Amino acid sequence: MNMDKTMVEFGKVIRPIKKEKKSVEMKIKPIKINTTIKAGTMSLKKSVEMVLTCIFGYLCGSFTLFGSFNPVGMACITAYFGRGVSFYLVCLSVFLGYISGGVKYGIPVYIIGVCTAAITDFFVSGRGIIHSPIVNAIKGSLCMLIGGVIFTVFNGISAFLVFRWVAEALTIIGLSLMLSTGIGLTRSNLGRRILDDDEIICLAVVFITAIGALAQITFFGTDVAIFFGTVLILVFGSATGTTVAGAIGAVFGLCLLLLEQGDAQQFLILTVAGLICGSFNKNRISSALGFAFGIVIPAFYLDALPSRGMVVAMVLAMVLFLALPKKCFDYINTFARHKNEFDHKDYFFRLKDMTEGRLKAFATAFGTLAEVFDNTVEESQVTPKAAAEIIDNVADRVCQSCSMALFCWRTKSFDTYEGIHRLIGAVEKNGKADEGDATAWLKNGCVRLKDIIDEANFCTREHRNNLMWQSRLNQSRGLIKEQLQCVEKIIGGLGAEVIIQPRFYESMAKEIKAMLLKVGIEIQRIYVAYEEKEGFFVSVTKGQCFGNHQCETVILPVINTVLGRHMLVVRDKCQIDKAENCTVTFKEDRGFGFQKAVAVAVEDGSSETGDSYFADELKGKHAVMAVCDGMGSGKEAAKESRRGIRIIKSFLMAGFDLEMAVNVLNTALATGKSDDMYTTLDICSIDLYSGKAEVIKNGGATVFIASNGKVKSIRSSSLPVGIMKEARGEKTTFSLKEDDTVIMVTDGVTDALGVDNEEKIVEELLAKCGSSLDKLVQKIIEEAKMRSGGVVKDDMTVVAGRMK
Repeated sequence: MNMDKTMVEFGKVIRPIKKEKKSVEMKIKPIKINTTIKAGTMSLKKSVEMVLTCIFGYLCGSFTLFGSFNPVGMACITAYFGRGVSFYLVCLSVFLGYISGGVKYGIPVYIIGVCTAAITDFFVSGRGIIHSPIVNAIKGSLCMLIGGVIFTVFNGISAFLVFRWVAEALTIIGLSLMLSTGIGLTRSNLGRRILDDDEIICLAVVFITAIGALAQITFFGTDVAIFFGTVLILVFGSATGTTVAGAIGAVFGLCLLLLEQGDAQQFLILTVAGLICGSFNKNRISSALGFAFGIVIPAFYLDALPSRGMVVAMVLAMVLFLALPKKCFDYINTFARHKNEFDHKDYFFRLKDMTEGRLKAFATAFGTLAEVFDNTVEESQVTPKAAAEIIDNVADRVCQSCSMALFCWRTKSFDTYEGIHRLIGAVEKNGKADEGDATAWLKNGCVRLKDIIDEANFCTREHRNNLMWQSRLNQSRGLIKEQLQCVEKIIGGLGAEVIIQPRFYESMAKEIKAMLLKVGIEIQRIYVAYEEKEGFFVSVTKGQCFGNHQCETVILPVINTVLGRHMLVVRDKCQIDKAENCTVTFKEDRGFGFQKAVAVAVEDGSSETGDSYFADELKGKHAVMAVCDGMGSGKEAAKESRRGIRIIKSFLMAGFDLEMAVNVLNTALATGKSDDMYTTLDICSIDLYSGKAEVIKNGGATVFIASNGKVKSIRSSSLPVGIMKEARGEKTTFSLKEDDTVIMVTDGVTDALGVDNEEKIVEELLAKCGSSLDKLVQKIIEEAKMRSGGVVKDDMTVVAGRMK
């Protein structure tokens, strides 16, 4: 391997071209799913929404407390402040509710309040001003106060009237905040998320308000309000639990009490019924039985048995509750925090598998590193090779200046060599050699016998000292290897013992399940998780689609919508379990794709290349390309370069950053064996979200960056890894865009192409090959062979990666 000693010469930094709908800072941008909806469908949906809004407004306008007190109507109007046409429809509906008999006293006050609210909204909303719910609530209460002040002035000022209108204005503020929250949830399709207890109660208040207006209506002797109120308590009780169900029962009971359609005992009975219903929410039957017990037991002890119409209404409500299809409850349950349909045991094992896989990756990295510290065969005696080195040292130090050197080492070379070898043997055996250990030739023919004996003693003892220190060094290396292997075993076994509370996104999982249920896909299990380095991933288990590709055509767009991310199907083929359910995994997509190609040519006369390479995506976020060129050629060079690639790959896959992985490799090679062990290493890491890339060069050949048909080069005079105590690679950062290409080669290619015009050659080949990356790497090898006369003088490797 020939090292390029030229200085760094990197051209202009390639500036990234800004692309639409891509934010480097945010890495990814939420996408919108394009759906085609017929205009007629949208118009029908809007019409239904308007009709329901009008009905709700009318019911609120006719909701009269104590026969003359109606803050609910104005609270309803206030909740619709700033909602355009819906606001004016509500104003009209509430007004009709007022005059149709909902209010018995002070109708002018409410009419003035409605008109003032309409005028206020016209001027405020017309300027594009949108206020918070609390500000809207205050505006509504002030509108009512204005009507109350005008009414009081014309009818005579009295403490009663002042107190009445002030109390009603304050009540409007509280009711408006609750109705704003509940109505906001219904208008936003319940936000497609899990609701907290307060939000569920506010949502229930909206329904109870509408139900309360029906309190005086009976149907064949059945109390309509009791029927719908019972259904409401049962549904929310089964989906949420004791707290919410009890609160809803209390609110409904209080509503009947204020409407003079119930008493304090009925309020208490409904509250207890809600609490027991919520506490028995294991299934629908238990919830219904709990509600029945909650009604019967307090009624019996309070001697307040319900009327026949009330009993009939409750029984019919429980029958309807039990008859509702399962899909209705699955849909409702998507918003309930208390009801946990996801098995935390499954969550645990899922997370455990993830953690165990990550720990095994770390263990593999340390196991690969331990291979560097192979056990070296220790030498306890002077080997023939070592004896030859000692004899050479003795001859250099004693015989080189002797006048008899030419005669001794040419004419009598065998006798001289044998004589010194015997002296070395005597030192090994007795610890010291003297004249008695010398051969007859040395005694009679050597004019510097004493110097020869002294130098043989010194060199042999020096060699034995070196062996002793080498033995200690080998023991230290062995201890390092054992420790690394122990670390590998400990980390590898840690995954089986890990106990960790799962941290999955149950809220998003429920949203996805609810949306898929709406399009007719029933999900058995679904998990949504997020990892800092990997992003989101989703696992979905459902019934088979038998080749209809629902995972791509239906499920994937829904997941993209809920997560606001670009997701990909991890496996092309579904995993089918024993129950014939299909499990599909989705992972977060990156901003760019990555295409790779490799071409290799082995040096003439060699059985294998001394170059090694690695090019792949690391868990979907980064693409890494690396090229190693081992010292020399053949098997030894191949062994060192492959070992370097193996260590780099294992540490990068375990999550270590680029510079740390290079430093670990450098330390391992520098201390791994007694012999010199080093290799060049050029490595490039590309962030597939942003297109940012970095190249770290450690003694390798030129790296080429191709963009828009132009080629820039990165060169370096850095040393290979394993020579110095610390890796001193040279790092270059730049940005890539779509269709940009990074080309990494070994010095066998650059030596053949020539340093002066290699960028121009690569540009010409790039133009000839067009979009084919495989053709490009092959053409570079062929061009290098041609320019070296058809002979491969050194191993050639070309690794190319392209952004897609």
